[in-house]
Amino acid sequence: MLGQAAASAIFRLLDAEPIVREPVNPSGVIRGSAITFEKVSFAYPGNEERAHEGLDFTVGEGERVGVVGPSGAGKSSIVRLLLRFYDPQAGTVRIGGCDLREMTFDDLRGQIAVVNQDTYLFHGTVEDNLRFGKPDASLEELESACRAANAHDFIASLPQGYATLVGERGIRLSGGQRQRIAIARALLRDAPILVLDEALSAVDAENESVIQQALDRLMQGRTTLIFAHRPFQRDRCGSYPGA
Repeated sequence: MLGQAAASAIFRLLDAEPIVREPVNPSGVIRGSAITFEKVSFAYPGNEERAHEGLDFTVGEGERVGVVGPSGAGKSSIVRLLLRFYDPQAGTVRIGGCDLREMTFDDLRGQIAVVNQDTYLFHGTVEDNLRFGKPDASLEELESACRAANAHDFIASLPQGYATLVGERGIRLSGGQRQRIAIARALLRDAPILVLDEALSAVDAENESVIQQALDRLMQGRTTLIFAHRPFQRDRCGSYPGA
């Protein structure tokens, strides 16, 4: 009976239809890394209350824009729409002038690197987790990214260095160490668009300064969206317009 119950749940998952599909004949041409939300309205499936109604803004190429608000304000919904985990019920989301619905998933997500509040590391080595950013990266590229992320020194001090197992979800590392590996991974990805989703909220004050230095390097030359619960300070995130 337990097996039948488990099989029923598995078959429901296998039979489920994806909410978002790739275009049959993708025609999107990306010209730059500007982000545009044009009168976007969105509600999660099965929820009548809308997370966004007529959301309209543009982040220019190479610009940094901060979005501040409490939990439930719709910050993460913007990220999910930008990555096309969902499509809006009305309006259009564009990157480089191209409608996301006209792009393949690979083309779209290859434009974006995300550093989340809750950094996910897989049960493998430090090197394995870094290579999710760039599978064919050389050891020199890995080390260069880790130095820029202020991560190389602590990785070198681990028992097997870059070959050290991090444990499930990176349990053998501190929160600040996990976050610096995530930043190094984003540096390796070298995407033109960067999303920082509460990237500093889960670290202590001692690590915050070190991670902020790494984030400053990561943001250089990239179109950047920064989401946070609390207002930004000029000496932490630089000068940029708020949204």
